[in-house]
Amino acid sequence: MLRVLAGISGDSPRAERDRAMMEVLYGAGLRRRELAELTLTSIDLDGGMVRVFGKGRVRIVPLTKAAVLTVRRYLDDGRRQLLGGRSGQRLWISENTCQALTTDYIDNPAPATPRFSCLPCGG
Repeated sequence: MLRVLAGISGDSPRAERDRAMMEVLYGAGLRRRELAELTLTSIDLDGGMVRVFGKGRVRIVPLTKAAVLTVRRYLDDGRRQLLGGRSGQRLWISENTCQALTTDYIDNPAPATPRFSCLPCGG
């Protein structure tokens, strides 16, 4: 996990997003599809929880302090820049299309980004 996070360098909106995604994916033990489908209303940073829909049920999962901090940083700055004045309810936004990310991105990010799918998590 630390090696993957270390590979996400810089302070660009994309780097902020990718760090936050990794913290939530690993720290909350989410499946890739669950991560991709998160919305703004499914995450409660003040309570340190995330509501996850997957496999026909809803789970309430605690977030680590690191996940809360990185998601908050992403929401305060990076997400707004990625949206470019547009609006949307999905939490993770693409830098190219200003739309929600899919599991395809999580499985195969750009070459400069470490593969998220190499982690031993369900999905």
